[in-house]
Amino acid sequence: TGSQVQYVAKGYNFKRLGFAYHGSQLVIDNLISYHYLWNQIRVQGGAYGANSQISRNGNLTFSSYRDPHLRETIHVYEKAPQFLSEFQSNQRVINSYIIGALSSLDHPLTPSQQGDRAARYTLTGVTKEFLNQEREQVFQTTLKEIHDFAPVLAECMKMQYICVLGNEK
Repeated sequence: TGSQVQYVAKGYNFKRLGFAYHGSQLVIDNLISYHYLWNQIRVQGGAYGANSQISRNGNLTFSSYRDPHLRETIHVYEKAPQFLSEFQSNQRVINSYIIGALSSLDHPLTPSQQGDRAARYTLTGVTKEFLNQEREQVFQTTLKEIHDFAPVLAECMKMQYICVLGNEK
C-alpha cells in the first residue's frame, strides 16, 4: 500500500501443538486485547487498534491496524506470554474480564443471526453441552488459568506465522 502504516498479524493454531481449548481462553482473550495489546500497541505505539482472537478451533491471532510500527508490534506479540505469566490481580478485576467474555457469548441476535449461529454450530459440532461447559469454565476462570495459558501462548509465538499489509519499506 502507499500508506505509512500497516496491518500486522501473528498467530498459530495451538491445537496443532497438542493443546486443548478451554472456556477460560475467552477471558484470557479479553484480558490480552483490552489490557495488554490496547496499552502496548494502541496507547503507547500509536496504532489505531489492536486485538487478539482465541478461537474454539485453536486459532490464536494477534493483529493491529493502521500501525506505524512493525518490528515493535511483533515484539509486543512475542512478549505476551511473559505478560500472562507475570500478570497479578485480584478476582474482582478478573471478574470484569469474565463479564467481558460473557458479553461475547450472550448478546441479542436477530432471527437471521440465530439461524446463522445454529447452522455454524451444527456444521462445527458445537453442542448445547459444550456451550454449557464452556460457560462454566468462563465463570470459573482464576489467576491460575491465566498463568497456565502462558506456556501455550509462548509455543504459538515461537511459530513464525506473520502477515503484514503495508508499504514496501
